[in-house]
Amino acid sequence: EAYAESHARLTASAPFGQAVAEYMDKRTDLRESILSSYRYTLERTFSPLDEKILSQISTSDFENILKDKGSSAHRMHLRNLGAFWRWAVKNPRRWALTDIVDSLEAPRVSVDADINILKANEVEDLMRSAETTGKAAAAAFAIAIFAGVRMAELERLTWKNVGSKEIEIGASIAKKHLRRLIPINPTLKSWLDACRSDFKDGDLIVPSNWKEVSKAVRRRAGWDVSARTLRNPPEPTKGTWPANSPRHTCASVLVAMGTPLESLIFQFGHSGGYDLLRRHYVSRLSQEDAEGILGIFPAS
Repeated sequence: EAYAESHARLTASAPFGQAVAEYMDKRTDLRESILSSYRYTLERTFSPLDEKILSQISTSDFENILKDKGSSAHRMHLRNLGAFWRWAVKNPRRWALTDIVDSLEAPRVSVDADINILKANEVEDLMRSAETTGKAAAAAFAIAIFAGVRMAELERLTWKNVGSKEIEIGASIAKKHLRRLIPINPTLKSWLDACRSDFKDGDLIVPSNWKEVSKAVRRRAGWDVSARTLRNPPEPTKGTWPANSPRHTCASVLVAMGTPLESLIFQFGHSGGYDLLRRHYVSRLSQEDAEGILGIFPAS
């Protein structure tokens, strides 16, 4: 019976490449950025397995491909592969066994290594640089730093999403596809009030050519960022730009000011729960440091 079951699964399975093509055809519900990530993982990274039947693929086959990948890339590929594999093992397909991918382990890295928090003087430099660039840049960086909105979500926000007291991150904007509301604190309100009159409700928060504008703002503020739009960029004084630092800074400020973790879970759309938030943000900043950041207002 065991042999018959194994033989039936083997003969009913499909080649990896064929299964990936069918899976991608069915994932038209995803954003283009997520689809691109899936394509990179399934169609490029694991392409050496295209001709191999899913039921014959072993954990070591995946491990051999992933062994030389960096930590971030390794985790991304595991996440994308996991979504595809869960689809492949479900009825009516049942092309593979769940534990083949479940046995893969993500590389262990220090939690601290992923957290970068801006100091008050760095936030000051960044916001003054954004002000110099224009009101759209100032509003965008203010929302990133004082509301903790993810950069990918920020690029989809319009001024219609910004109310008098809250910013609405709708399901179509949110990374997790779950609507959430972010309270507007007095510091953020001052920046939004200083900028809003120049825009209509349907306008995007971020300026056109946002990626280059963002680089120019950060380079002018002192970070070592390649900014093609600056004719004579200043010499960097702060090193490389710390990824996700506006969001991490915002969360650390809120925790230091006494915001309950329960509120942060909803406000930040964090799926990691209390323990992850506690490890990431508790005691990162003193209340005095947090107040210093919240004391940065528009110059005029």
